[in-house]
Amino acid sequence: MGKIDLSNFGLSGRIGPIVAYVVKGKQRFRTYTKPTNRKTVKQTSHCTKFGFVSKSISPLFDEIKKGHRGQSLNYGTVCGNVIREAVTGISPDYALDYSKILIADGKLQLPANAKIHFQKETNLYTLRWDTDILSGQGPGRDDDDVKIICYNKAESRFIEPRVYIKRSKGEATFQLPEKVESGDMHFWMYMISLHLDINSRSVYLDLTIL
Repeated sequence: MGKIDLSNFGLSGRIGPIVAYVVKGKQRFRTYTKPTNRKTVKQTSHCTKFGFVSKSISPLFDEIKKGHRGQSLNYGTVCGNVIREAVTGISPDYALDYSKILIADGKLQLPANAKIHFQKETNLYTLRWDTDILSGQGPGRDDDDVKIICYNKAESRFIEPRVYIKRSKGEATFQLPEKVESGDMHFWMYMISLHLDINSRSVYLDLTIL
């Protein structure tokens, strides 16, 4: 609605399809234009994607921080990495490719041929890996600790397998609570040096159900 400015007898405000205003004592008019959404489609899509990643990655963040020993990771950096490397689909149907999420990183040597399988009858998970320490592949020792990450997507939580195994063992067997569906689980493995000062890069483990 327009109004009369008695100080200079000018009009200001919207009057129907016209907007009146005063500039340096002079009356001005322009056609009213309905405001538009300033956010572009690209900006809106990015905000939607960031919101999806932020919600999805929140329960993983603490483990990612532990896995990236000595690195100054913040939440925004982790989300940015996941957006670039692990998000699939288009708005609003986004999904995470968990195999692309790097839980840990470091220069310690990661064992080759790590594989995990689940035996339904016994509710046992068995993880096996090569014990050879290869020349030129980074530092590594037989007494490096094996870290197994078990993440339940349905419940958005980690489950501690309570397995304390050295690299030289080559095998780890553990159980998870019986109510946990194997199809809801995601697994990673990485190494931690004896003095807890170096990690290896993590590897995502594709689960084979027997």
